[in-house]
Amino acid sequence: MTKGKILVVDDEQDVAKALKIRLKANGYSVLIASDSVQAFIMANKEKPDLIILDIMIPGGGGFVVAERLKQSSVTHHIPIIFSQESLEERKELTKLGHRVM
Repeated sequence: MTKGKILVVDDEQDVAKALKIRLKANGYSVLIASDSVQAFIMANKEKPDLIILDIMIPGGGGFVVAERLKQSSVTHHIPIIFSQESLEERKELTKLGHRVM
């Protein structure tokens, strides 16, 4: 039995694979998407418990994905952890209504 389902969104295969290995070792089911379109489709279809989202991904970027997921009645409740955030990216996330730690 898994602890939950996590969608990892990163276009760098090494990063996605490393996260998948670590998360699976800790009992999570892991899905991988490598661009914005895949991320949105998979989130709506699979309804993960958490999304780990890279900001710099093909197809519009992480900001676009996060905003679309937030607006969708199917995915608006799914927590998102953003990876590789710069100060400017943190400001943009805050402006979009996301909590930034």
